[in-house]
Amino acid sequence: MFKFLKVFLGLMVLYHILVTVVIYWIFGWESPQLPALIRDGIRILFFAIIFLTYRKEWKDYFLKRKRPWILFAILMIRGVLISLWMDKSISDILIWIKYGFFYIFIFLSASFLWFVSKDKIKNIQKFGRIWYLLMSIVLLGFVWQWAKLIWPEFFMNIWYGPLNDFFFGKNPPIYYLTGYEWTLRWQWLFAGPNNYGYFLIAFLPIVLLSFKVKINKWKEIFNWKNKQFWNLTLMMVWILAILFTLSRTAILWWAFVFILLNINWIKKNKIKSSIIILMWIIWIIVLSLLKDTSTINHILAKFGSVNQIIQTPMWMWLGTAWPAIHHNGTILPENYFIQIIIEVGTIWFILRALIRYAVIDIEKKIKKYWTENINNIKSEYIFIIRKYLNIGRLSLLIMWIFLHVFEDSMVNYMFFISYWLINWYLSKISNNKHL
Repeated sequence: MFKFLKVFLGLMVLYHILVTVVIYWIFGWESPQLPALIRDGIRILFFAIIFLTYRKEWKDYFLKRKRPWILFAILMIRGVLISLWMDKSISDILIWIKYGFFYIFIFLSASFLWFVSKDKIKNIQKFGRIWYLLMSIVLLGFVWQWAKLIWPEFFMNIWYGPLNDFFFGKNPPIYYLTGYEWTLRWQWLFAGPNNYGYFLIAFLPIVLLSFKVKINKWKEIFNWKNKQFWNLTLMMVWILAILFTLSRTAILWWAFVFILLNINWIKKNKIKSSIIILMWIIWIIVLSLLKDTSTINHILAKFGSVNQIIQTPMWMWLGTAWPAIHHNGTILPENYFIQIIIEVGTIWFILRALIRYAVIDIEKKIKKYWTENINNIKSEYIFIIRKYLNIGRLSLLIMWIFLHVFEDSMVNYMFFISYWLINWYLSKISNNKHL
């Protein structure tokens, strides 16, 4: 089971390269939706096989995980029925599920995978080395981006397009351009710069935890034989990656993560912290001015979408809002909260939020146990990793306000599978029947 997950996540790391080079160039497929459907279909089929294989565990599992699954099922069934009533196509319904709910399915199904394999996993502490995989993605991305810059003709011969912005269904540009005089944006191995920004922010707390830097003497920074030198170097690589995306939201939430992780230092060093935060604010303002057209469009999109909600407060239908606008959608809210309200309505948006409350309730029990019963150093480290992943998850939720987060399946798979495996491991160790 976990061998499949390792291979699957490996394919996710290279997904956009494989789609561009293998699917589009070698096989010449015209439909950009087909590879995505195959990818998600493989994941669903795998889960279905596991689900059927472990039928005896269903009862025990659902006694512990029934609330989020029941809420999820109600929302899905209701949304599909309304869409069929509104004569929406099967394609529109699948698009809505992909962009609005599939990441929740990834999140919940991962809990069942761990539930049925918990006795076979003896050394989850190795998961603490997740930063190996994370840093490999970033370093490989650096090589990939520079290669495209140095040998653009080669990449354009394998289906990449010229320097340009993103256009759905067209050759992905060799580099993304934006704002003032078509400034280059880096997307590494991802679908685009903002998608890459989601990944960098979601896992930034884990990277900061793994590469802590404690410098006693300045000369240690320049000693390549010193561990602190490499910690600082790799941390700076991650931060440079955030800057090179030119994503205002990613840079803003880099500051958010910094504040959450350094709240005590900020209180003690008010002048230094104020200068650092002011630099972030200036950088955001400069980027917003350089990308003035994008800034104005984002603001107008949000106000226009709020007006749409006022006109139809109960519900619209599935596949109406971004990123469905690339298909048959008509509204571009540039805000994930607004997107959900437009598609499922205000009342059902609240019901959807209850799924999160059901999960948060589980997490509160885990936290309560682990703050009162610290007795296993290795498991305690996993609990700390979960704590830092929680900061990344919170960052993604707040990024909803500014962008259409969770459209990138690579981020969804890597983050939510990892996050829920850790959650279930900790709930098992806690030995609490309510978890």
